[in-house]
Amino acid sequence: MFSEVPTWGRWILALVGAALGAFPGILVRLVSVSPDAVTSAWWLKLAVAVVLIVGGSALVVRFLKHAVPLLLGGLAAGAVATLVLGVLGG
Repeated sequence: MFSEVPTWGRWILALVGAALGAFPGILVRLVSVSPDAVTSAWWLKLAVAVVLIVGGSALVVRFLKHAVPLLLGGLAAGAVATLVLGVLGG
């Protein structure tokens, strides 16, 4: 019924979905942090969120092959990364 998306297209869709899923939470954290609170630990937490976004997108790309599930899977990966960042106190 649906045609498969090529690998490069899957990566783009998954990363766009993940960015959309993580954007609100990470933006709120970036805006709400005072300049004095930006420490190496804060950058480490942000790096963990980015790794989770890319890793989650890699799982989405590995198992899903069509556009809508790729975007939804990417959204879920971004939301999970935002939640983990929140748990870490980012």
